[in-house]
Amino acid sequence: MPLVKKDKWAPSQRPVAIDPVTFKAFQVGKKGGEITLTFGSYSKWCLPMGETEREFYYDPRDWEDFLRRVNTQQGGMRAKYKWNGKNLWLADADLPELKRAPIVQMMHHVYECLPEVPEGYEGWLYKS
Repeated sequence: MPLVKKDKWAPSQRPVAIDPVTFKAFQVGKKGGEITLTFGSYSKWCLPMGETEREFYYDPRDWEDFLRRVNTQQGGMRAKYKWNGKNLWLADADLPELKRAPIVQMMHHVYECLPEVPEGYEGWLYKS
């Protein structure tokens, strides 16, 4: 399921903003009236839609090809952090407290600026 850029803000449709160089991404969600922000990354290596026997490498210089071929059927993004405005969820629960503060600061800043697309990211992208 490709990703398409839309000039709208619909957090219940789980839009993403992706850094086209690093493939790091923010995904927004809304459930029960609460907005959540997830940070993670898309792999440059993955099975594109319709492929079962080989991996495909997304050429970071071909952003449009990535958007057309990215497989989002099973989420697509590997989550590292999730923030709801007050609580931080970590994929790595053993992360030392000292390293959590900058993560909270980054997540809080992006969360407070929603629906603005984070600087250096392309978005908002929706599953088509």
